[in-house]
Amino acid sequence: MLVMTGLRELSLRVVMRDVGTICEDTTVERPTRCTEGLAFEVIHRLIASRKSGALRVLDHLVDQLASAACGPDPALAGAVEQLRQAHVTDFALVCDYIPEAARRLGEGWQDDTRSFMDVTMGVARLTDLLREVGGEWKGDDAEVAGRPSVLLIVPPGEQHTLGASVLACRMRHLGVSVCLRIGPALSDLATLVATRGFVGAMVTLSHREKAESCAVLVRALRTLGKGGLPVALGGAAVEDTPNLMDLTGADLVTNVLEEALAHFNVKAEQKT
Repeated sequence: MLVMTGLRELSLRVVMRDVGTICEDTTVERPTRCTEGLAFEVIHRLIASRKSGALRVLDHLVDQLASAACGPDPALAGAVEQLRQAHVTDFALVCDYIPEAARRLGEGWQDDTRSFMDVTMGVARLTDLLREVGGEWKGDDAEVAGRPSVLLIVPPGEQHTLGASVLACRMRHLGVSVCLRIGPALSDLATLVATRGFVGAMVTLSHREKAESCAVLVRALRTLGKGGLPVALGGAAVEDTPNLMDLTGADLVTNVLEEALAHFNVKAEQKT
């Protein structure tokens, strides 16, 4: 029994890491901005949404999307069509509905109403949907004239790819060119930094146990950028690691998107 409980807790942590959200949280009204971030794990949002009670999404559409993600392709297409008929924009779908549907799948696993297979398959399909719907907000392969360019890195071993994709979409919608790299080798980063004029780099970190390896990455970025590339660090680790800046050597530790962009001297303008 103890073995099964341990396996269950381990599996839950893996799922939670993969469905974390990292876009600025404009759907929760509360005095603080502690739920906004670069790579939050699912449990942070589950707690926040329960405390706030002010999540501005249509519950039945979120639940329908979450259930459809675990079913056949026609079911998911039908759920998306229902969202369209309710006049849900692509931006709201990417930054609000898809992350919330993923979080509710994680909650279902927590409450024994969803199987581990349902959650893993559902999150994977929601990630595919995000990439499809994100369209023009996806990461840029090259610099875009007239736009500041940010390097967004999910370090090797991290699992929150859905959250990173949401953040990339969010920044693109704010007029920022984003180069998203998941688990990149240092040689790849060397080429990128040497050929692209990044105004800054964002690194996500979900666990403080990986602060040491993250520090190596931060130092490498500084060296590659010849000391002129500012590095902002965010993620779930920010919540439980007060001295994260000292541990990693990052220039800024924050879970507020605007703070990171301001540190890069970027003025973000919302597209309409």
